[in-house]
Amino acid sequence: MPKVAAPTSIVLTARTKRKTTGANATRQDGLVPGVVYGHGAAPLAIGVTAKTLEDIVITKSQAHIFDATIDGVADSVMIRSIERHPISRRALSVDFQRVGKHESIHRSVTVHTVGISSGEKKQGGVKDIVSHEVTLTGPADVLPDTLEVDITALNVGDHITAAQIKLPDGVHMDTDGATIIVAIEASKTADLVAGDEAAAAAAAPEAAPAADAAPTEG
Repeated sequence: MPKVAAPTSIVLTARTKRKTTGANATRQDGLVPGVVYGHGAAPLAIGVTAKTLEDIVITKSQAHIFDATIDGVADSVMIRSIERHPISRRALSVDFQRVGKHESIHRSVTVHTVGISSGEKKQGGVKDIVSHEVTLTGPADVLPDTLEVDITALNVGDHITAAQIKLPDGVHMDTDGATIIVAIEASKTADLVAGDEAAAAAAAPEAAPAADAAPTEG
């Protein structure tokens, strides 16, 4: 299956029919109904092709700024939310936010770990991702879509906090810097084995002292 390229532009079609009837009619036309908000303008009802949204989801590009064309008028937008069917996961509706490319915005960003920690490889530790997202503020064209955290040097008992994540220039971490993102914990299985061994050793009877040799008769 060929790799899907992350979309950088998106075509939105203004729709005149709104509410449930209009949304259903939009879906029958092969489009996903949505609304564009922001920049002091009235909310604009739009439709977008389902494949476009599928490509965005597949390539994890929801946080991108898209060069949008809305009935021939150029704009730039971000996805605020996608409502999906709980079973089929088909996109039911989508909300967009108008965003200037250099505008300062606030959004959540997913954190991914990179590598295998020393604690996992050499000490039998287990990786525990405590926080999967952090919130950032910065220029829309600078904010990353995801953040990567290298964990290769971590040993059992080590962790990385939000304050330790390297950010692009001009981007501020809004999440409390003391928030633990990922930690390397001791294996619970190893702890149980060690506890069982210690309990067995404590319960074992002590070896009886050797009996004194009987005196020989002269």
